[in-house]
Amino acid sequence: MKQLENRICFLDCLRILACLAVIVNHTTPLVFQARDPGGLTWFASITVFFASKFAVPVFYMITGYLLLGKIDPWPKAWVRIRRMVLVILGTGTVYWLVRGLLLEPDTQPGQILENLLSIYRVTPSNALWYLYNYLGMLLMMPFFQKLSAGMTRQDFHIYFGISALFFGILPILGHYYPNAVTNPHFGIPIFSGHICMLFLGQYFARFPLKPSKRGLSTACGIFLGMLAFNVTATWLEAGRNPEAYLFFDNRTYFPILAQSVCVFYAASCLDVGEGMTTVIRSLAAHTFPIYLLADLAMEALSPLYPWLTGIVHPLPAVACYTMLIFLVCLLIAIPLKWIPGLKRLL
Repeated sequence: MKQLENRICFLDCLRILACLAVIVNHTTPLVFQARDPGGLTWFASITVFFASKFAVPVFYMITGYLLLGKIDPWPKAWVRIRRMVLVILGTGTVYWLVRGLLLEPDTQPGQILENLLSIYRVTPSNALWYLYNYLGMLLMMPFFQKLSAGMTRQDFHIYFGISALFFGILPILGHYYPNAVTNPHFGIPIFSGHICMLFLGQYFARFPLKPSKRGLSTACGIFLGMLAFNVTATWLEAGRNPEAYLFFDNRTYFPILAQSVCVFYAASCLDVGEGMTTVIRSLAAHTFPIYLLADLAMEALSPLYPWLTGIVHPLPAVACYTMLIFLVCLLIAIPLKWIPGLKRLL
């Protein structure tokens, strides 16, 4: 029982870290995109940017950890799918209405209506693409569950190897050596970078890696090595193409995927006291609404960042801006969780 509680606690820690990392990932570009590549501030901000890229893979891994280990009947799957459809429609409605009525009051009523009618096909904000992708995953989840249930440890290893090769390594090689890409008619259904993340989470659930100081040190070393690779490669890309140097900003590429696995393992090594467990569990319960509201809060609070840069250096300014967004969203999320209908969705 204690082991199960520890697992839930480490997943809650990951939810909090990943939620904050999503906001960091969207605010840090304010620093490095305003500068020419190569300066100290540029290097520091691009490092923070790539250090936060584990967010989406970790969210997928948490889903795989919790859902792929069982076979749910279709009625239960439809409940999850219906919930996500309602979240997409509700969140999109809030974004378009708040923008049209408060943030962009000059928006014509006809444009607001057009935006509302296009929620199903137009992502309301930068971060909310994940909801649409996740909805597709939920539609496939019953099939993934049955597939996962019959997989052996060797099957997982082969699956990860094929996924890493075709979605994490070959695209990088093809960027520098076009002849390294595969024939366009060659396809591997069921394999993809995001699905690989789901199965990685289930691998941790079914074959947990024993926490150890050596394992934790290795994970930290790999994370820092992959981070250094991403930063160095991005700097070199800036020399090749200063207008579009973020080629390695891709969560399915091997360096970011490896970082994400290291973060997941490191969190599983945490030994949190009973007192902190309650606090972590309570905060983690609000991460989904925080994520849903973050882009809207970022837009509403956007005048604060240039004001802060007039007082302090851009790096602490963007850090304060990021934490303020997180706290504002948390303060809004807490009462939202008290509303019976919304509590079930959020």
